[in-house]
Amino acid sequence: MIGTGPIGRATLLRNREQGARTIGVTDLIEHRLAVATRLGADAVSNTLDAGAFDLVIDAVGATAARSAFLTALRPGGTAVWVGVNDPAATLAAPIDVVIAERSIVGSFAYTDADFTHAVTLSARHNFDWVSTYPLDAAEPVFAELRAERSSIVKAHFTT
Repeated sequence: MIGTGPIGRATLLRNREQGARTIGVTDLIEHRLAVATRLGADAVSNTLDAGAFDLVIDAVGATAARSAFLTALRPGGTAVWVGVNDPAATLAAPIDVVIAERSIVGSFAYTDADFTHAVTLSARHNFDWVSTYPLDAAEPVFAELRAERSSIVKAHFTT
């Protein structure tokens, strides 16, 4: 899986619950990898091994992440895009997608049953990686997150 932000972590938990045998995650931010390990990732890294995966889930949704799956997938592998970080993200798919018979699948939103199940699933987990702040602290917290200078994994604001 590419990306261990909130969507990546939720995807990791759901895949583990569904019986995934081995879950490897990659992220450029080290403290997010530590949280992913605590949540059950079998392997964490800030790089992807070429041709190592049958399935790659992109939980980032940026052009660089969408390009990274191409080298990470084995021939016949599938990439699932769930992240929408950058709506303008593109992919210049080389002929290798065709020759190696790689598939790209998009997944967006959820049903009411999915949401109910997610709430049930979340009740079984420790969310000590979520930081809570008063709403008036939102501007400086978001500035830190955008600058990637913060160890915040997920910010929760209260009134």
